[in-house]
Amino acid sequence: MRGLNAAVHEVLDRRLLSASPAPIAVALSGGGDSLALTLMVADWTKARGRSLLILTLDHGLSLQ
Repeated sequence: MRGLNAAVHEVLDRRLLSASPAPIAVALSGGGDSLALTLMVADWTKARGRSLLILTLDHGLSLQ
C-alpha cells in the first residue's frame, strides 16, 4: 500500500496547490475504494498542513 499511497501523493502534488490554505474536500460513500482514497488524501493533507473536509454520499447503489 505504501507504493500506492506515494503515487496518490504525487498526483495530488501535481494537481493541487499544496501550499494553499484552502481545505481539500473528499466525498465518501463508505465503500472500500472511497475509504482508501480518503485515508490517502488524509495522509497528504496532514503532511502539508491542509484541512480535510469529508462529505458523505449515498449514491443509492446498495439495496440495504
